[in-house]
Amino acid sequence: MGLFEQALTLDPNNVDALVGAAAAERYEFQYSGMDEKPGQIAKMDEMLTSAIRIDPSNARAYVVRGMTYRSTKRNREAAEAAQTAIRLNPSYAPAYAQLAQDQNSTPAEYPLAIANIDRAIKLSPRDPEMGRWHWIKGKTFIYTERYQDAIRELRVALDGGYGVWPVYSHLAAAHGALGQRSEAEAALAQARKLNPKLTIKWYRARVEEPEVIFQGLLKAGLPEQ
Repeated sequence: MGLFEQALTLDPNNVDALVGAAAAERYEFQYSGMDEKPGQIAKMDEMLTSAIRIDPSNARAYVVRGMTYRSTKRNREAAEAAQTAIRLNPSYAPAYAQLAQDQNSTPAEYPLAIANIDRAIKLSPRDPEMGRWHWIKGKTFIYTERYQDAIRELRVALDGGYGVWPVYSHLAAAHGALGQRSEAEAALAQARKLNPKLTIKWYRARVEEPEVIFQGLLKAGLPEQ
């Protein structure tokens, strides 16, 4: 974040720095517990609005906007941002991955989410975001009760270095749903180590998930509050 801020001090209209700073701010919000610092969401929105005003054709700005909208439960706007990114650059793999993230809010669109993740992976097979993409695919498999497939994808995400608390919580849910208690407890312990605030009540208040996730987490041993 500091380097982006330095770049913006030198040039407030540096689009890459605006988008990068917004992405870093969103990452900190998402993975430090999803409790907003004063003005944090408005700051992200303002930086992305500025970037898009300066460069309306910047597909990455729309992808990061979609990620920010998704993290703050503005799901319809998130999907629209991802679709705009695809229109601007039909070959931009992260746009398809972000659209998949938004599509897994609706059961009828789960197959589309899987297809878009697979398209992102095909377009950019060595992408630095690959771990996150396998996480999106893995949790979508949980939503469709394909638990073994989910575990495989979530393990790939972890092997790829994407070791954030949502990956471990979804892994715990998948193992919990299968009755694999020891594996579920181990994954849940890691999720709660990374996010000590994690309870069913906390999770429900901040993340929109289908009930299958919460039932799996309960079976894994996550307390209600």
